[in-house]
Amino acid sequence: MSHDDALATEGDNHRLILTDGIVRGAIWKRPDLDNAQGAANAQQIEHALLGWLSRRPQGLFLDVSEGPEVAGPKTEATIAAWFEAYANAKIPVAVQVGPSAMQRMQYQRLLHEKLGPRGRLCAGLDEALAFLKQPA
Repeated sequence: MSHDDALATEGDNHRLILTDGIVRGAIWKRPDLDNAQGAANAQQIEHALLGWLSRRPQGLFLDVSEGPEVAGPKTEATIAAWFEAYANAKIPVAVQVGPSAMQRMQYQRLLHEKLGPRGRLCAGLDEALAFLKQPA
């Protein structure tokens, strides 16, 4: 898939693009959003992430370094479902977290539980791309 064939979506607290065979996403904090707006954005993210699986991406990179320090139970279950869908498709996932130890532990656990060796915390995009583009 060339850059010209990129798919993209953006919402109040996220940006996702599928380009060069990699889904790249960023999710950030928006404390001004109410629960309904947050749920609508989560639905938009899920629609893109799961819909783009049909394109057989090489990997998923999520940058949550500007995201909430801790995901609540509903959000964690949603993220776990995304990771599980990618695991079932045998597509690796790399996540960049922020400085929060709680955020790091939460995503490390989710990656380990849902993806095993196909999931990894990464310091940034370069490390993530190197991991995601490794032969299976």
